[in-house]
Amino acid sequence: MPEPLVEHLSIRSNWLFYSNVGFAIAGVVILLISWYYHTRIGKSMGARRLKADQARHRPSGNAAANFSNARSMWSMIQGGKYGQHPKKIINNCVKAIVVWLAFLFIWFGTLLYVEEQVKAKGGWPETEANEDAEK
Repeated sequence: MPEPLVEHLSIRSNWLFYSNVGFAIAGVVILLISWYYHTRIGKSMGARRLKADQARHRPSGNAAANFSNARSMWSMIQGGKYGQHPKKIINNCVKAIVVWLAFLFIWFGTLLYVEEQVKAKGGWPETEANEDAEK
């Protein structure tokens, strides 16, 4: 981990700022992916058939049945039953989610690494716990 980055994030206010930015990015990106999917999925006949099938296979209380339904719909989508348009939209969403998860892993992993480094050096300087320990 680059030392200037660790040094910068070792300041509590910087760490909190980047933590909040990470949570904001997490929320905004998943909303954008959802918006992308919902605004484009109804634009072809195959996509409308997909939505109708999804409505018929609503989740129930049975996890095994839900997983089985999801897996069979996934294989039908990837097999081209609904055409290329919904397949392309769903594959784009999956790719975006994978990138989003990798980004969050790196972002919050860096913050957790810095937090552990700070704890190893005695904790955040401006926290009440450290002030009480000094007294």
